[in-house]
Amino acid sequence: MSRTAKEPEQRKKDILKAAQRLFREKGYEKTVISDIVKLAGIAQGTFYIYYKSKEDVFLAVLENLSEERVGKIIDIQKREDLNAIQKFNLIAKIEFDLKRRQDDLFLELHTEKNAGVHQKFIINSINKLIPVYASIIEQGVIEGAFNTKYPKEAAEYMLVATGFMFDPGIFHTNLEDLKIKAKAAEDIAERILGVHKGILNIPNIDQLVKGEN
Repeated sequence: MSRTAKEPEQRKKDILKAAQRLFREKGYEKTVISDIVKLAGIAQGTFYIYYKSKEDVFLAVLENLSEERVGKIIDIQKREDLNAIQKFNLIAKIEFDLKRRQDDLFLELHTEKNAGVHQKFIINSINKLIPVYASIIEQGVIEGAFNTKYPKEAAEYMLVATGFMFDPGIFHTNLEDLKIKAKAAEDIAERILGVHKGILNIPNIDQLVKGEN
């Protein structure tokens, strides 16, 4: 009974594993569903039980790879030894660190042909993090550190703005403009949260670029 219950989940993992390998070896565009099912050792019809399309499984692969980021942020949100400002500052550092060592497979998102799946991935990521950020903002309001009537909307605004503004596959920005955007983003975040300037210790763009070299 228990083995039967595990089989669907195992098949799903086999599909993801096969798709991830092929996307790396052949690239997203050159990989076809028949390649994935052959490597996974399943019938083509079985694939469609779990995923609607190649785009669907590609999103699943990327979201699986990004679980480390989401998991670390949720772990910080749950910590009882940190106040809201400390949580925000720690999350900012982790976000920068994780982006520096992002999996090369994410580069597939930056091609013009993959603009649709790229946008869906960003939106999916934002939707996962909105309640986490909103919870921290609510904590900050209770502690008297933040001053906003709209924790959820503040979280959504910040995540949408930074999610799209700093994505190299959407806006091709030179280093100097990127530095200005980073300063502006910090200033806007402080205004949205109603905190004094300098309270949020967001890593600057020089730290990010230095980490990539």
